[in-house]
Amino acid sequence: MDWLAVKACFVILSLVVCLAPLPGKAALSVEALLAEAQDKWQELVDISLFLSVRQYDGQGSLTGELSGWVWASQPYRVMRLEVTEPDILEDQVFVLNEVEQTLRIYMPVTEQVLVRNLGEISREQGLDVDFERLTKLPSQENFDVELVRTEKVGEAEQYVLRVQGREGTPGEQVPGVQYFWVDTVDLLPRRIEAYGEDDCLLGVLTISDVVVNPSLALEDLVYLPEDAQIIEQ
Repeated sequence: MDWLAVKACFVILSLVVCLAPLPGKAALSVEALLAEAQDKWQELVDISLFLSVRQYDGQGSLTGELSGWVWASQPYRVMRLEVTEPDILEDQVFVLNEVEQTLRIYMPVTEQVLVRNLGEISREQGLDVDFERLTKLPSQENFDVELVRTEKVGEAEQYVLRVQGREGTPGEQVPGVQYFWVDTVDLLPRRIEAYGEDDCLLGVLTISDVVVNPSLALEDLVYLPEDAQIIEQ
């Protein structure tokens, strides 16, 4: 199993259900940004996008990469990832179901569906997939959030946010610093960079082809070939 793909699933689900769009330039403070983000969150039902994830070893060497199409629904608590790269994982499908607490992985080469429990994956991989945690916005009680600047990226203008866990709070369990690039038109993230405590690059996630509230159907999100062999672990 490719755990980078699994982690990408968790990252995107977290993104959809906890990182709401930011308001426009009229906001006067980070407090205003987060307050408006909470209001905007109510409008986010589902989303489709293309993602690319790169993982590094902390010394600048690329250790893993993954690209694919993502569809995610907040009311259904389901996320679907169809892998396009790398070639060895092409056409694999990951379906993360928060309600059922399952991760289903369709492997077309063997025509099998591997079923895992989210709680077990969390314990094995050190990933917290509790939905209540995922649905909470970064709190200034636990995180230092700074609006660093606005910059031009191609033809688009984007906000840059810096987020770091605050010492003495649960946020300090998230090591290092993360930077978010947020589009100023649709107000959704386009890039996330994660750095370790020594400022080494740990990972980069880029997002494109975003469609907000495309009215996703549950049957499309969870569909996997019916004739595939089911393997439960």
